[in-house]
Amino acid sequence: MEEMRARYEPFGGIIALKKPAATVYVDQEYMQGLGFADSPLWHVRRAHLSAPITAHFAVTHRCPMGCRTCYNAAGIASSCELPTTEAKGVLDVLAQMQVFTVAFGGGEPLAREDLFELAEYARQRAIVPTLTTNGFYIDRQTARRCRVFSHIHVSLDGIGEQYQAVRGADGFEHAARALTLLTKYGIAVGVNCVVCRTNFDHLEELVRFTTRLGVRDVIFLRLKPAGRAQSVYESLRLTPQQRMQFYPYLTELTLRYDLYCHCDCAMMPFIYWHHPDEETLRLFAGEGCVGANEIIEILPDGRIKACSFATKTAGRADDLPQVWNTGHAFEQFRRWTQTAPEPCRSCRYLQLCRGGCHAVAEALTGTFDAPDPECPFVEERRT
Repeated sequence: MEEMRARYEPFGGIIALKKPAATVYVDQEYMQGLGFADSPLWHVRRAHLSAPITAHFAVTHRCPMGCRTCYNAAGIASSCELPTTEAKGVLDVLAQMQVFTVAFGGGEPLAREDLFELAEYARQRAIVPTLTTNGFYIDRQTARRCRVFSHIHVSLDGIGEQYQAVRGADGFEHAARALTLLTKYGIAVGVNCVVCRTNFDHLEELVRFTTRLGVRDVIFLRLKPAGRAQSVYESLRLTPQQRMQFYPYLTELTLRYDLYCHCDCAMMPFIYWHHPDEETLRLFAGEGCVGANEIIEILPDGRIKACSFATKTAGRADDLPQVWNTGHAFEQFRRWTQTAPEPCRSCRYLQLCRGGCHAVAEALTGTFDAPDPECPFVEERRT
């Protein structure tokens, strides 16, 4: 093991390793075996973590692409984006809370001139910086500088014309160039792919392409009705049949191409439909909504939310240590299972799933408290 970091939790602790790259939950006995003393947290009864594991930091609203599926409706910079000093102050707060990772996003984060300075500062504060980019600004010089990031995910929703068919913007060559350059300079690179009705039957082409480039992993993300994507959601969202086919398709691609293919937490209801073993899911972090627990979102102006798609804010990043345990916008996510309606209340995966994607539920039903209406179990109950 190399460069271990650890943080106390009520159940024991979380250990983050650099090599092998892993985040591991351990019990109190294991922590003591590593030489950690008793902690006041071990005497606290609390279901959520003492701090997020990862903070998604959307450092700018700027983006040159204008994709129709952009959940942030990014374009020009907003008038109140944090200057460098205040953005570093946000990182100070995350360091104080022992957040392990800051995932820089946007907009397009590389549109921000001080991004590398912020990433270096995160490292100085013992926070691992990562990056999600569309690749538009990545040339040779920029790619070399990107070695400050622990890993980088390039957004790629299709190969060639498929990219534009999904996004309504022609950015494939930028993304392909970025992947080529980043892998050339030895950076751990993955791909973020938003899965929709248009590209579902072409995912194997994408996996084959990324495998040839030496990409480390592909994350399949569910399309959400947020930002500009709201206007095209009905025509682009997965069909019921595609939702039920997703898990077998994911498994097939992983085995066939020996590539780590995984998905975001919003996809998990489509996986649970196939009745996987719960212990295996827990072992491989096969959880549903992790908003206001493992992750939070920080907006370009410094406001905080439970996740990137949450509609309510919980204050500002400066307030995070004070509102983390009590903020209503966070508690709304954490307590959902306590009052879950049917069919979620009777579902064996309730404590793992936590109701599916609340952003989708709120957008499609008008209420945060509704079950995810696209969950196959929910759809089955309606028919």
